[in-house]
Amino acid sequence: MPNSIPDAEGPARVVLPAILDLKAIPALKEELMQAAASAGGIAVDAGQVQRISSLCLQLLLAAGMQTELRISPCSKAFNETAHGLGIAPALGLTTDSDGRRQ
Repeated sequence: MPNSIPDAEGPARVVLPAILDLKAIPALKEELMQAAASAGGIAVDAGQVQRISSLCLQLLLAAGMQTELRISPCSKAFNETAHGLGIAPALGLTTDSDGRRQ
């Protein structure tokens, strides 16, 4: 389950769990909606992600359309999945799945 950490001065921070499958969608949606209500945008920590479904990535894309979304750190699994689906640039990921800058 994601963990939203409010930050009074900056973006709300959402820490993603290791597994983001279909079961994780309701909790992720709720966390992103709460975080999007903050004035500073959302800072997503995807450093521990081992597996993420395309639907969870779509939720992140939708959140990024409503508020500023920054993803850092980003695990290799998260990065590879986003690149494999062709949505890494839309998520603001600037390195390829091997960690090289694009």
